[in-house]
Amino acid sequence: MKNGLVIADSGPIFSLALIDKLNILTALFDDVKIPQAVWNEITYDKTKPDYQKLHDFFKDKTRQISGINELTFVMDYGESEAIILFRELHADFLLIDNKKARSIAESLNVNCIGIIGLLATATDKDLLGS
Repeated sequence: MKNGLVIADSGPIFSLALIDKLNILTALFDDVKIPQAVWNEITYDKTKPDYQKLHDFFKDKTRQISGINELTFVMDYGESEAIILFRELHADFLLIDNKKARSIAESLNVNCIGIIGLLATATDKDLLGS
Protein backbone atom coordinates (compact mmCIF):
# COMPACT_ATOMS: atom_id res chain seq x y z
CA MET A 1 0.00 0.00 0.00
CA LYS A 2 1.31 3.45 -0.91
CA ASN A 3 1.10 6.56 1.23
CA GLY A 4 -1.03 9.05 -0.72
CA LEU A 5 0.24 12.43 -1.93
CA VAL A 6 3.64 13.87 -0.99
CA ILE A 7 4.78 17.42 -1.63
CA ALA A 8 8.56 17.69 -1.85
CA ASP A 9 11.00 20.49 -1.11
CA SER A 10 14.27 20.82 -3.03
CA GLY A 11 16.70 19.66 -0.31
CA PRO A 12 15.48 16.06 -0.15
CA ILE A 13 15.05 16.04 -3.93
CA PHE A 14 18.72 16.92 -4.43
CA SER A 15 19.69 14.21 -1.92
CA LEU A 16 17.66 11.55 -3.74
CA ALA A 17 19.02 12.63 -7.12
CA LEU A 18 22.58 12.46 -5.80
CA ILE A 19 22.15 8.79 -4.84
CA ASP A 20 20.05 8.09 -7.97
CA LYS A 21 16.94 7.15 -5.94
CA LEU A 22 14.20 9.54 -7.11
CA ASN A 23 12.18 6.43 -7.91
CA ILE A 24 11.68 5.90 -4.17
CA LEU A 25 9.14 8.72 -4.28
CA THR A 26 6.89 6.92 -6.76
CA ALA A 27 7.46 3.59 -5.03
CA LEU A 28 6.31 4.94 -1.65
CA PHE A 29 3.64 7.45 -2.66
CA ASP A 30 0.62 7.40 -4.94
CA ASP A 31 1.42 10.88 -6.19
CA VAL A 32 4.31 13.35 -5.98
CA LYS A 33 4.02 17.10 -6.52
CA ILE A 34 6.32 20.08 -6.17
CA PRO A 35 5.49 23.79 -6.20
CA GLN A 36 6.75 26.06 -8.96
CA ALA A 37 9.36 27.60 -6.63
CA VAL A 38 10.91 24.17 -6.00
CA TRP A 39 10.88 23.48 -9.75
CA ASN A 40 12.76 26.75 -10.27
CA GLU A 41 15.32 25.77 -7.60
CA ILE A 42 16.01 22.29 -9.00
CA THR A 43 16.17 23.30 -12.67
CA TYR A 44 17.77 26.75 -12.64
CA ASP A 45 21.26 25.47 -13.55
CA LYS A 46 21.19 23.36 -16.70
CA THR A 47 24.91 22.60 -16.34
CA LYS A 48 24.45 20.60 -13.11
CA PRO A 49 25.05 16.85 -13.51
CA ASP A 50 21.56 15.88 -12.28
CA TYR A 51 19.69 18.55 -14.25
CA GLN A 52 18.21 16.22 -16.88
CA LYS A 53 17.26 13.59 -14.31
CA LEU A 54 15.46 16.19 -12.17
CA HIS A 55 13.81 17.82 -15.18
CA ASP A 56 12.50 14.54 -16.56
CA PHE A 57 11.25 13.23 -13.22
CA PHE A 58 9.45 16.39 -12.08
CA LYS A 59 8.31 18.03 -15.36
CA ASP A 60 4.75 16.70 -14.95
CA LYS A 61 4.68 17.01 -11.17
CA THR A 62 4.85 20.80 -10.82
CA ARG A 63 1.94 22.88 -9.55
CA GLN A 64 1.36 26.59 -8.98
CA ILE A 65 0.04 27.63 -5.60
CA SER A 66 -3.28 29.40 -5.90
CA GLY A 67 -3.06 31.50 -2.76
CA ILE A 68 -0.75 34.21 -1.56
CA ASN A 69 2.59 33.09 -0.19
CA GLU A 70 2.41 34.56 3.30
CA LEU A 71 5.34 32.48 4.61
CA THR A 72 8.24 34.01 2.66
CA PHE A 73 9.10 36.33 5.52
CA VAL A 74 10.14 33.31 7.64
CA MET A 75 11.59 30.88 5.06
CA ASP A 76 12.62 30.66 1.41
CA TYR A 77 10.22 30.45 -1.52
CA GLY A 78 10.58 26.72 -2.14
CA GLU A 79 9.87 25.73 1.45
CA SER A 80 7.04 28.22 1.86
CA GLU A 81 5.36 27.24 -1.41
CA ALA A 82 5.73 23.55 -0.48
CA ILE A 83 3.85 24.15 2.78
CA ILE A 84 1.15 26.15 0.99
CA LEU A 85 0.79 23.50 -1.74
CA PHE A 86 0.55 20.79 0.95
CA ARG A 87 -2.39 22.66 2.46
CA GLU A 88 -4.04 23.51 -0.88
CA LEU A 89 -3.90 19.92 -2.18
CA HIS A 90 -4.67 18.34 1.21
CA ALA A 91 -1.52 16.25 0.84
CA ASP A 92 -0.57 13.43 3.16
CA PHE A 93 3.12 14.27 3.63
CA LEU A 94 5.58 17.12 3.17
CA LEU A 95 9.11 15.96 2.38
CA ILE A 96 11.32 18.64 3.92
CA ASP A 97 14.64 18.71 5.76
CA ASN A 98 15.30 22.31 6.74
CA LYS A 99 14.94 22.36 10.53
CA LYS A 100 13.38 25.82 10.83
CA ALA A 101 10.94 25.31 7.94
CA ARG A 102 9.98 21.86 9.21
CA SER A 103 9.33 23.24 12.69
CA ILE A 104 7.08 25.95 11.25
CA ALA A 105 5.29 23.41 9.04
CA GLU A 106 4.67 21.09 11.98
CA SER A 107 3.31 24.01 14.01
CA LEU A 108 0.77 24.41 11.17
CA ASN A 109 -0.22 20.72 11.51
CA VAL A 110 1.64 19.68 8.38
CA ASN A 111 2.65 16.01 8.40
CA CYS A 112 6.39 16.14 7.67
CA ILE A 113 8.93 13.50 6.75
CA GLY A 114 12.64 14.06 6.11
CA ILE A 115 15.14 12.28 3.93
CA ILE A 116 16.27 10.01 6.80
CA GLY A 117 12.69 8.91 7.50
CA LEU A 118 12.09 8.39 3.80
CA LEU A 119 15.23 6.28 3.39
CA ALA A 120 14.39 4.28 6.53
CA THR A 121 10.96 3.47 5.11
CA ALA A 122 12.50 2.58 1.76
CA THR A 123 14.98 0.29 3.52
CA ASP A 124 12.17 -1.43 5.44
CA LYS A 125 10.40 -2.04 2.12
CA ASP A 126 13.64 -3.22 0.48
CA LEU A 127 13.55 -0.43 -2.13
CA LEU A 128 17.19 0.62 -1.93
CA GLY A 129 18.76 -2.52 -3.35
CA SER A 130 22.45 -3.10 -2.99
